[in-house]
Amino acid sequence: MTVEILILIIIVIIVVMGFSVIVGAPYIPTRRKWASEALGLVKLNKNDIVVDLGSGDGAILKLVADKGAKVIGYEINPILYLLSRIRTAKYSDRIKIHLKNYWSENLPKDTTVIYIFGLQRDSEKFEKYLASQGIKNLKVITFGFDLPNYKPTKTTNGANLYLFNELML
Repeated sequence: MTVEILILIIIVIIVVMGFSVIVGAPYIPTRRKWASEALGLVKLNKNDIVVDLGSGDGAILKLVADKGAKVIGYEINPILYLLSRIRTAKYSDRIKIHLKNYWSENLPKDTTVIYIFGLQRDSEKFEKYLASQGIKNLKVITFGFDLPNYKPTKTTNGANLYLFNELML
C-alpha cells in the first residue's frame, strides 16, 4: 500500500467520523459495566422491541439481544455500521441494523424501549423527535444527557430512565 492511499484512507475515516459528530454524538465506547447498569434500569424480556439510536459498534445491541429482547440499531457512520454488523452477525434473529440517520426516520410503533447516547446540545431536539413518533407506553434511556422538560424515574452512572404514557410537547 502506498503512502498516498494510506493518507487517503485516514482522511476518509476522519471525514466520516467528523460528519457523524456534526449530526449526532461522537463515537465513544461506553464501558460495559455502565452500559449494563443503564440497561438494568428496565427489565427487558422477549416481548420488548428496543431501538438503539446511534448504535455505534453494536455493543448495546449485543447486550440487549443477550437479554432476549429484539433490538433495532440506527447508525449513520458506515465504518461503525460495518463493525456492528460483523460483531452482531450471530444475533441475526434478534438484531436489525440500519445505516440511516435516525433523525429522519419513523421508529416502529411497537417500540417499547429507546436507548440513546447523546449530547446535551441535542436534548430539546430529541424531545421533539420523541413526541413526533407518537409511540405510547415508551421507556427511554438517555446516556450522557438529560431531557430538560422531563424528570427521570431512575438514574445511574450518567444514564436516565424516562417513562412516557404519551409524549407531548
